[in-house]
Amino acid sequence: MTTTKVPNITNSATPPPSSNATEPAQPQAQRPVHATTGAYRWMYAQYIRRPGDPTLTNLVEFENLSLAVRQHLAEQMGEKTKNKAARAFWAHGRPGEGKTVGILHAVTNAGWNLAIVPSAHLAGKEEGAPIEFLNAILAELVLMSSVTHTNYAILLDDLDLGIANASDDMGKTVNSDLLVNHIMALCDNRHLYRNTSGANIPIFVTANNASGMRESLLRDGRATHYTHKPTQEDRANIAWALLQPKTTAERELVAEVVHKNKHKSVAFWTALVHRIRALHRRPIIGHGMPDKATIDVTYQDRMPLDPDIVWQAVRDLRVNHVRNYLNKARRFFRA
Repeated sequence: MTTTKVPNITNSATPPPSSNATEPAQPQAQRPVHATTGAYRWMYAQYIRRPGDPTLTNLVEFENLSLAVRQHLAEQMGEKTKNKAARAFWAHGRPGEGKTVGILHAVTNAGWNLAIVPSAHLAGKEEGAPIEFLNAILAELVLMSSVTHTNYAILLDDLDLGIANASDDMGKTVNSDLLVNHIMALCDNRHLYRNTSGANIPIFVTANNASGMRESLLRDGRATHYTHKPTQEDRANIAWALLQPKTTAERELVAEVVHKNKHKSVAFWTALVHRIRALHRRPIIGHGMPDKATIDVTYQDRMPLDPDIVWQAVRDLRVNHVRNYLNKARRFFRA
């Protein structure tokens, strides 16, 4: 059976049309088929984020990162560039500064779908398991592209914290070397795993610190590098966008909060909004669990920025800040 277009991918879809004969042969995904309907069942749909997804409404944008991402996507599409351009895009920067959400916003805003794969999901007990897992996802993205006639990209999130890190104290294994070698092979063999449009499936990577990664993996021609370092202006803009003050009093309050917390990370402002909402909702749960309708109605109400609640939320985040005791333990045992 042949289908021309399936606009939305759920857990199943009709089989894809035949591939374009002018393109090199694609590695094929072997999908289980539903016994009754005969439809394909997508095994990795949970990793996919698509343009217009309701869960993407609160994403933040970084103008320079978005520009770099669009440039990278454009090079994967052009007939004269896709066979030469670096396939991997590495975003380096401190944790909590919005690398992942920034790439997600940029890719989906450009009309592409993005599969986000946490580095922990690339681990496996068997030798070669990370490669099999990565290949399976990429093959399914090829299949999804042929069904939806849209482009897909993949993001390996926090790869430096997973098994690809070359540092001995991060658990380097045989699978570490195999995964690194495979990512390099994908960067060198751009014809593998392409979208139906002919564009490469680009590989985005986030890393807090890539200094422990193998240098050949980061070589020019294989990887485009972007240092993500939001300015104070970036953080202030994000704070204002998330808090959404409406009145003069609220704008003065936000200005003061931003000024006194101007060095906080992007993650701080996202957490602050959630904390303010939690404090606002506290009265409805003070005497028991509310029903679903009450929760939905109160969540849809605009969140007023009461000074007492806002400053309480700021204090709560400062007191409850999570510190990295793991790193402290490592320094202790090295001493």
